[in-house]
Amino acid sequence: MQDTDGKVWADVAGGVNGDNSDNHWTDNIIGTPDDRYLNPEKRSGTAAVFTTLEALAGQCYAATDPAYARQCLDAAVRAWNSFAEPPTLTDDLGWWAMGTSELFLATGANEYKRHAQLIGRDLLMRQNTEYIAGQKQVRGFWMQGDVPFVDVVNSAVPPLALLKLYDTFPDAPDRSQWLDAVRLHADEYLLPMSSRNAYRIIPLGVYIGSPTPETFRPLAGNLTYRNFQQTRKGFWWLGANCHYASNALALGWLARLRGDAGKAYVPLAYRQLEWIMGANPFASCMMTGEGMRNPFPHSRFVGLIPGGIMNGIAGNVNDEPVLDLEYTLDWRTCEYWSPHVAFYIWANSVLEGIA
Repeated sequence: MQDTDGKVWADVAGGVNGDNSDNHWTDNIIGTPDDRYLNPEKRSGTAAVFTTLEALAGQCYAATDPAYARQCLDAAVRAWNSFAEPPTLTDDLGWWAMGTSELFLATGANEYKRHAQLIGRDLLMRQNTEYIAGQKQVRGFWMQGDVPFVDVVNSAVPPLALLKLYDTFPDAPDRSQWLDAVRLHADEYLLPMSSRNAYRIIPLGVYIGSPTPETFRPLAGNLTYRNFQQTRKGFWWLGANCHYASNALALGWLARLRGDAGKAYVPLAYRQLEWIMGANPFASCMMTGEGMRNPFPHSRFVGLIPGGIMNGIAGNVNDEPVLDLEYTLDWRTCEYWSPHVAFYIWANSVLEGIA
């Protein structure tokens, strides 16, 4: 998937509409009618995730398979070098902060250290430290331009990136500010927002007013929130188990760094994971092979995957929870997706170390 220029293609089989409509078996012969669509768009964020993972692989295999480790690291470096312009999206900044941190850990090169710290400074500037939209209820969330940053997959990436920078660069001038930023986010955004529902799940995000014609719950002033993703922004909306798992990871990581002062974050982290495992309005466990009332997955070719985590509970136009328990193979709520599994495993590995 990495092109000769070092950049990485967006996806294969995503379909011309951006869904999974083009995901099918082929005869593996180029030019026949069953060829699958390839999205050749080369996004900064895709390359940032690729760089992070390949640099990690380079470190993991350095002792046991040096040749393969070198190949992975070379791919990461080529992806990093392919983007000369600084990233503009908030989640891209977060992934590049993690990518350059891993490149530094793999190579020790000061070039990556310098870039990582510059990206960290940019992330600090994008955090909303003042109360906005005529309210004094919450602050500490990140911004994308002049609106609050909301992303179903990468919602916790900005604080995770700052925690990664904090762990990687003990002598950085901004190090204390990175930890303070995540603490502000946890204390004055995650904790108060989680108190707005009985399950203590963290709502997907806050908004200014009502960006689309559907229910946005009033918070204070002109600031609103939704527990679940918007349904009228586009056809692509789905459950947010990766949102809960990634925020559980951020809370657990922060708790580990703060010691006794961070113990209050641990129960909230587990509440996010418990939602996935059945502490939700449907009493439904969304991990196949565990728990009760499991939905049947949208898994066209593979079938049931023990340990697989589905997209999860989504919301309708009224921001009410919806989950397919009628075996209709609804992809919005019941499709397996790797971000949920990745953040779930990562969060548990961090929380296990605390407990």
